Amino acid sequence: MDKGNDVCFQHSKNIASLVGMQTRNLNTATVKERLRSYYQVILKNTIGDLKINKGTYVWFRMTDRPNRPSDHLGPYKLIPKDADVFEISLDDQARLCIYLGIDGKSWDRVESVVVDCFDSWTTQEYNGSRMDLAGGTILGVILEEFEMYHAYLRLINKRSNYGWLRNMYYSLGQQVMRQDLKYYAFYYTLRPDQNTNLVLYPYYVKYAYEGDNTFFRHVDLNIRDLASSGRDTNMIQGTVSLDDESPDDYTMILPGMHKHIKEWEGALTAHGLSIGALVHRIQDSMFTSEDRRRFETEWISQPCRRGQVRVTLPHLRMGL
Repeated sequence: MDKGNDVCFQHSKNIASLVGMQTRNLNTATVKERLRSYYQVILKNTIGDLKINKGTYVWFRMTDRPNRPSDHLGPYKLIPKDADVFEISLDDQARLCIYLGIDGKSWDRVESVVVDCFDSWTTQEYNGSRMDLAGGTILGVILEEFEMYHAYLRLINKRSNYGWLRNMYYSLGQQVMRQDLKYYAFYYTLRPDQNTNLVLYPYYVKYAYEGDNTFFRHVDLNIRDLASSGRDTNMIQGTVSLDDESPDDYTMILPGMHKHIKEWEGALTAHGLSIGALVHRIQDSMFTSEDRRRFETEWISQPCRRGQVRVTLPHLRMGL
């Protein structure tokens, strides 16, 4: 080809592909022109320049040239700016507790708090097309979403859903809640390790009707691993309440029980009750009257009002 001899298009395309070039949209003239350029830089031992220069790097497949920042952008046009790591100290957490209205002493003692966060949803107007929903508020739109998801919820094997909307993970209301900076601030303010680089684990919502069987006591982690290795020690849980919990329908906790995990796990093991499950249902035999006296704690209610958030360590025993 360099000497002017004719080479058929298919052979030229095959050679271009073998040296790592993009060939899908090339015509006869273009593929031969690029092969001649490739041949010339080979003679000069400057093939690297051809693969990185702005006008020619696109000739090659990504696997056959050096990486470029734009390779990982996908459909996006702009490269994100590098941000400094956001770090906080114990003193920062103490100041944030005051700013956010968190009782720091109560958190240290109980490690479960109820704080105001989304109360503005009850009065803030919704400016979308359905202003008639529950007076045109943000909360009204969100509650309408609950009704929609409930209408599409089915019973599996005719078994009760126990008040859970198991099909509602990514509603508009849930997305707004998960993007709320104040709600996010509660988490890193109360994390024992001051970690701000957090992953939010989505979950479906609870929407119980009167008569639903919703009560159970549980721990949302492996008690055995927590006691032996400290796994998930710093994990935080949060729940948002969109109604006022009533005196006979509220969350219960065992305040201060997080300080006795190892001792409690030892007692469970001694009685053959430690199962190492990811979620433990707390039966009466797992927390007895003797445990109440030994650990000096008792089940107490921790009700939430509409718009409030309950933030807690998952190794507090909870009953819903």
